[in-house]
Amino acid sequence: MRTHSPLGSASASKAIAVRSSNTSLNVLMMECERWLNARIDALRMRNVFNQQNEITRSELPQKLGKRLMQFDPDETNIRGETLIIASIKYVTDRTTQFQIRYINMLVRSGCDPSRPELRQQRTPLMLACLMRNDAIAQLLIQLNVNLTAADRLGNTALMYAAIYGQSSVVAMLVNELTRRWSFDVFRAKNVMGYTAEALAKKNGRYECSRLLKYSQCLLT
Repeated sequence: MRTHSPLGSASASKAIAVRSSNTSLNVLMMECERWLNARIDALRMRNVFNQQNEITRSELPQKLGKRLMQFDPDETNIRGETLIIASIKYVTDRTTQFQIRYINMLVRSGCDPSRPELRQQRTPLMLACLMRNDAIAQLLIQLNVNLTAADRLGNTALMYAAIYGQSSVVAMLVNELTRRWSFDVFRAKNVMGYTAEALAKKNGRYECSRLLKYSQCLLT
């Protein structure tokens, strides 16, 4: 009589659980993408109608007019992500130019480019650094976003840029933080006790480490 190994059963159950978890995550991601696309489409239509002065909202079909009027720049999706964060995270199948266009459009419509998502308290700039998207990170810095914010782990955007070796972003952040007299960010430590310079060294990002060490010299 064939017997089943308890270890084999446990492994099979674990594999099923992992597949189920991945499926749920994919469904959630697709739902977030649909949410973003619907809001972007509504915003684009509203911009078009705003440019057509001869067309008033009262002349539009009721359902369309309501959709255009109900745009909320502070809306978040089911994961607590803002529209700008969603644009960085879910518009990955298109060129960076699409992301830049969407972010500029959202900012003009009242979205706060510094507002973090709810779960990890990461800002759009932190996410851009995490995703190694230099162009978006530089755009957000130019939009005068909050550069001193830290997430739940105590990491700042400067730390994430240092971890992932984004030397051009680190250089831009160093210049902007110095211009704003936000020197405390260079000394700030995350929950593990690391500064941005220490994280750059730890991850072998020597160009970033050099830039940050130079900024420390300016403070002394």
